[in-house]
Amino acid sequence: LLAMSLVIGILVDDSIVVIENITRHLEMGEDRITAAIRGRNEIGFAAVSITLVDVVVFFPLALITGMIGNFLREYALVVVFSTLMSLFVSFTVTPWLASRLSKVETKESKGFIRRFSELTEKLYRKLESYYVSILGWALNNGGKVMVLAGALLIVSLMLPGMGFVGTEFLPQVDRGEIVFTIETSPGSTIEKTNEITQKVEELLRKQPEVVKVFANVGFSSEGLLGQFQNNTAQITAILVDKNQRNVSTDEFGQLMKEKINTIPGVRVTAQPVTLLGTSSRKPIQILVNGPNYESVYKAANIVDSVVRIVKGTTDVQLSSEEGKPEIRVEIDRDKIAAFGLTIAEVGATLRTALTGNDDSKYTEGIVDYPIRIQLDKFDRSKVEEVQNLPFVNREGKVILLKQFANVYQSVGPTKLERENRAPAIYVNSSVFGRASGDVASEIRKKLENVKLPPGVTFEFVGEQKAMMDSFRSLLVALLIGNAFVYLILVALYNSYLYPLVIMFS
Repeated sequence: LLAMSLVIGILVDDSIVVIENITRHLEMGEDRITAAIRGRNEIGFAAVSITLVDVVVFFPLALITGMIGNFLREYALVVVFSTLMSLFVSFTVTPWLASRLSKVETKESKGFIRRFSELTEKLYRKLESYYVSILGWALNNGGKVMVLAGALLIVSLMLPGMGFVGTEFLPQVDRGEIVFTIETSPGSTIEKTNEITQKVEELLRKQPEVVKVFANVGFSSEGLLGQFQNNTAQITAILVDKNQRNVSTDEFGQLMKEKINTIPGVRVTAQPVTLLGTSSRKPIQILVNGPNYESVYKAANIVDSVVRIVKGTTDVQLSSEEGKPEIRVEIDRDKIAAFGLTIAEVGATLRTALTGNDDSKYTEGIVDYPIRIQLDKFDRSKVEEVQNLPFVNREGKVILLKQFANVYQSVGPTKLERENRAPAIYVNSSVFGRASGDVASEIRKKLENVKLPPGVTFEFVGEQKAMMDSFRSLLVALLIGNAFVYLILVALYNSYLYPLVIMFS
């Protein structure tokens, strides 16, 4: 529909030019059939060239890949085929109808159409007179015109760099929906998270801008399919129509964050629902990748500190942070060998005890029921119980874990992520008050002067990567379109210079 609304004018252009030329021949005294044939033949090549200019500009858009390609492909193809059909109609149906229905309007002719034509003719003559006077001044002051045109070109090119024109992958729209992600301390139970979530829900319901509130406790929509986390909850708030409130959805989110953060033991982020109806991914995502987790975590904190000082960033956080309680087991290989055990045997036993083993199945009739063998949660949550895990060597002797391993309570990352088979952490940030592309550009410039641990790299992913890929694809489509336009104009004017004059003016 968007493409059809655009090509409405293009659809009638070819026929208007053909009818105009046929009418000129009729006014020269030719009969309708001769006028239709000659009128169409005279401008045939020019009409084809003008139509092909539209085609070669829009067709490369249909070849763009990625998300932006999915948006533009049908749009571009509709424009291309509609334009070609317009050319076909102007070369067949239009001359045929003109050869039978057209006639020359005389000054003696009366009626609404004649009066309307006279009125538009007068307006056109006035506009033409005004244009001729401006054109005469421009021809007599060529130097001033070139300086003015050059100045406008330079200023227009400087606008993006000066921050007057921002860049975003998708425009921000006020849908009146916002998602609050609540995080309690790592290791919190789902009951504790639910208790805090209920307080936040009650706080939101008291706001006059809120119509409905939905909560999902123990689940985070991060990642492709989301993930379950006991210390996470998501609350979706539906607001009244934007005409009935004094703040935007973004502003409402910032105000509510300040109120929610007064609740002890909670961290909150707010993300308005986007044009695509999602809210899980933040507009700024930086992937920090390296050889080991320690150096990646150190680098991620450095990137985090840089992102926080950039104007427009908010809700900056790492995808994985320290603080989750865990039990660590450090095995002494020499003692294992002395006790007659192997690393494989110890690893298999620990895996079964701590994470479970569901290789076994119980069959009843034709139905198989999986059996999960695992140490009781109470027994595997205490260091003392884990230290006393028994192992049996080849001689039948029972050996406890604490006899060949150091078992102790510690804290670790809330989540382990890998990218290209290497440890990875994402630095995520929302944007408020600025275009996300401008914010990302400033962050990129600041990070270029920051020294990260050896072997650690960073790159923008998510929305920013998609935007840069789309810009590159659009640039290629623009260059291809301009090249074909130039070739068509060369064939039309039989000159290499005139097309350049037309295109650069």
